Formats: sequence, C-alpha cells, structure tokens
Amino acid sequence: MVINEVDYDNPGTDTAEFLELYNPGTTSFSLSNVSVVLVNGANSSSYLTTSLASLTSLAPGEYVVMGTTPVVSALPPAVRSLTFSMASDNIQNGAPDGVAVVSGATTVLDSLSWEGATTWDAGTISIPLQEGAASTAMLADSATDGGSIARVPNGSDTNVNATDFVFVGTPTPGARNP
Repeated sequence: MVINEVDYDNPGTDTAEFLELYNPGTTSFSLSNVSVVLVNGANSSSYLTTSLASLTSLAPGEYVVMGTTPVVSALPPAVRSLTFSMASDNIQNGAPDGVAVVSGATTVLDSLSWEGATTWDAGTISIPLQEGAASTAMLADSATDGGSIARVPNGSDTNVNATDFVFVGTPTPGARNP
C-alpha cells in the first residue's frame, strides 16, 4: 500500500484537501492495524492519527481517500473514503510537513514529506518521513494552484520520493494519476 496523492494546500481556504492511498499489489492488504499519521514538521509531532481498521482491507488496485466533505462527496461511487472532521485546514501546509502510513505503533509502510525533509518523533524513535531524497514537488496557496502531489506513474514506488512524486495540475482523488 502506498500514499498515492496528496492535496494539502488549496487556493484560498483549504476546503478541498485530501490524501489518497492505493494498493498497487496483487493481493488484498489488511488494514486491521494500519493508521495514517499527519506530522507537523515544525516540531516533529503528530497532530492527527486516523485508524483505517474500519475499512478492513484494501483490494488490489483499490483506492481509499481521506478528505474534506466536498472531496469525498465527489468521489467515484466505488471509492471508499473517510471524511476529515474539519471543513478546512486538516492537512498542514507549512514547510516542511508530512504523513506516514504505519502498521502498529511505528512500523512505517510508506511516508512522504512536502516542502522539505522532516521527521516524526514517534516517542521512542525519530522516523524520517521521506524515502530517499525528499520530493521537491510542492503546492502553493495561489489562484493558479489547482494541483496536487501525485505518484507518476500511478502507484509507482521506487522508495525515492523525489523520483515518485510530481506536481500535477489536476487532482484525481480516487482515480488513476496521469
């Protein structure tokens, strides 16, 4: 399972934020002990942890999207989702911030930091949130930024975020990246 796309900064108020996970594998992936941890890079602390256990598993080629109500309500019908609790500003967009998908307390399945490299202080250990070189793809709070950071090609994971993630002009929550 991989982090496949993130839209953390929208033009104006951040009301269309989302995080997309994807199973590029050939077998179902159990989510019984999996959580998504959003991290504030300014202090390396987690500010939102969401368990995925209620979704049970992720089938091969399946997406799950965590997003605001407008994003979730516009998803293709078969895409499973979780809705953020706030209408905006759920995913921090300072420099840098990040996300980790973890199994148990600290086993990182995938991670990504944006606007620079950062770490997560997971209590007993400090975990880098970038795989290999950090991605330089970033979003900006401007009238022209309608994009996201996405894995291109879709689901591709070389374990180097600078290679895997690029800016795309049209977000594709719950669908194949360009």
